[in-house]
Amino acid sequence: MAKILVHYFAGADLGIFAESIGADYDHELSKYPEWAIRKARQWWISVDNPKRSRKPLPGDLAERIEVEMTVIRCAKNRLRQSLPKPTTIEPEREIEKYDPAEIIREVAASRSTKDDYRA
Repeated sequence: MAKILVHYFAGADLGIFAESIGADYDHELSKYPEWAIRKARQWWISVDNPKRSRKPLPGDLAERIEVEMTVIRCAKNRLRQSLPKPTTIEPEREIEKYDPAEIIREVAASRSTKDDYRA
């Protein structure tokens, strides 16, 4: 996070505030990957940013990081869509209520029905 501060506060005597300012940036940006922070910082000082002449607050960079990470969110959504949907089996009855003899009768009945159908 010090790289962010150095560019904007070079030559300024931050004194006791340096640690506090660094903690603010760290608190806001530590949840993001370094590549996204770097891209947001580079964008901030680029010609593409109409506010490039002012110092970014941690929230300004976090907002831009979200833009930079759009590609990641799109990829995650695409992957999620390509995965097979989990099937849910709704139990007809609770397991405690099953009677083994009844299950055997049901299986036997379904087999005899299939056998009758084939004949």
